Amino acid sequence: MIRLITFLSLAFIGFWADARLDAASSVMLHSKEAVSRSDESERPPFIPLIIKIEDETAADDLLEVGATIWRRRDNLLLVTVPSDKIDIAIKHGGILAASASRPTALHLDVARKFGSVDAIHAGTAFSAPCDGTGVIAGMTDTGFDPSHPAYRGRVAQIHHYDMQQGISLSAVTPEEIGQWTTDATDNYHASHVAGILAGSECGNGYGGIARGTEIVATTSRLTEPGILAGVEDIIDYARSKGKPAVVNISIGSEIGPHDGTDLFCQYLSMCANDAVICISAGNAGDNNVCAKASFDSLTPRSFTVNRSATGGVDGIVDIWSDDDTPFDVRLELFDFDTRSIIAASEWTRASATNANLLDSPVAGTESLVWGSVTYAGGLDSNNNRFNTALYFDLERSDALAAAGPWGRYGVAVGVRPSRAGQNITAWCESSKLTLGHVSANSFRETTDGSISNLATAHGVISVGAICSRNTTPGIGGTDLEWPYFTPGLTGSFSSYGTTADGRSLPMIFAPGAMLVAPYNSYCEQSPIPDDVASVTAGGREYHWVAGGGTSMSSPFVAGVAALWLEADPTLSPAEIAEIATSTADRALADMSDPRRRA
Repeated sequence: MIRLITFLSLAFIGFWADARLDAASSVMLHSKEAVSRSDESERPPFIPLIIKIEDETAADDLLEVGATIWRRRDNLLLVTVPSDKIDIAIKHGGILAASASRPTALHLDVARKFGSVDAIHAGTAFSAPCDGTGVIAGMTDTGFDPSHPAYRGRVAQIHHYDMQQGISLSAVTPEEIGQWTTDATDNYHASHVAGILAGSECGNGYGGIARGTEIVATTSRLTEPGILAGVEDIIDYARSKGKPAVVNISIGSEIGPHDGTDLFCQYLSMCANDAVICISAGNAGDNNVCAKASFDSLTPRSFTVNRSATGGVDGIVDIWSDDDTPFDVRLELFDFDTRSIIAASEWTRASATNANLLDSPVAGTESLVWGSVTYAGGLDSNNNRFNTALYFDLERSDALAAAGPWGRYGVAVGVRPSRAGQNITAWCESSKLTLGHVSANSFRETTDGSISNLATAHGVISVGAICSRNTTPGIGGTDLEWPYFTPGLTGSFSSYGTTADGRSLPMIFAPGAMLVAPYNSYCEQSPIPDDVASVTAGGREYHWVAGGGTSMSSPFVAGVAALWLEADPTLSPAEIAEIATSTADRALADMSDPRRRA
């Protein structure tokens, strides 16, 4: 008989308290360092960080260790630090908090009619037609093609950031923009988003919302400092022209406190004083990226991590208490057939003094899972909440493969509270992991909490997706069909949730399935996905494709905001947000969202 016991280990990261580094950043940096020790080619030259400093001495000391300060707002800095100097830089006494970039992901003919935009363009909704003239439309994304006819001649500036390499590139003259190809040949997301926001009408009915705006396109490798630097470029250009600006961010991350207090959200909230910032809610509405437990006693509870038929467990789980009350964690192997925990590590608490390696095999048994789970945590300096992050790098062993299907066994995390009444929430990376329950008395996975952490920044407009269509004419004459989208209803994929500080997000819904917009002509995907229309210009073929998600609904709202700013350029970002939420069709929203009716 094969005994199904695992060898589980937790490795503690010891620089949390001195560095003021958040838990997720600690485990990510540790994992990168571990990789670089085995393969130096995997180590990037620079680490992008957001750093909060106490005084100017801290900024000077960062420069002395070779850091580059790309942008700054008050005492928040967007910084790249040489990889081999990261430990020195973040341990400086003048640093109050630091955050490495967490994992981020990319999340119109019928849509324009759905939102009455055609009437605004025609001038029947206002006293005069509006197309965004006099407004700067910007986005920060990846996969932009400035040569596409949808925005050719209207791109004022392009900025690209590769902060891991310490590189930024800019095109600010017509000649430079004309020579720019694309920032990414494996993606078309930015081209699609820009087309919804501000694409010109090219005779096929697929023009965007604010087609009279000047466009500032910023792209990056989607690190958080690179995203924020791009937002600053858009604001700078608008300020130099004395014009209002709208900024779209169709990027999200599930990792973080979900209360608007992390350094990315703090910085973005400052930017929201200078521009209307629309951000997608996320596409994890039908994924189990969030699990919650309210402890009525000190009895531990558990949740599974990525119960999968094949492969291993790879990614970050971020666990937060609702206050400063600590909690303990352990690693478990769960048997779904017998509904029992068959192995577990020792209980441990992430703290500054607990710098040991936990390793608890059961003597005389076979190992079923190999790899590591790195953890870090403590009180978060931004919100005074207790937080533990776990970085999983686990694979099933040959013994487990011989014992039975991987789907029978699940890696789980046990959580033990410190007081009755404690509320604890876990989030995971939607692109890599899912969370689940192990029994009736355990954490419960929920989609109420799937909202992107980036969208919880105060002052921004968070946007969910409603479905305006489920068929699109294909380029070959055959309609493209998406039967899982129901026109008039909220997309099941659209993320939502109540934040830790009590806000119900997203703030507004807009068309997000399926919107037709430009494709990056330099993208090497073949065949072109969901191709709808094409045109040849200057000897090059350009396409429009259909796409869905909150990535598409957010630029729709940003485009509408640009139309309002043309009508009244004196409107502040806060006033635009108030207009958007107060004039939205609430009856339609209540009717359209099946989760609200439940």
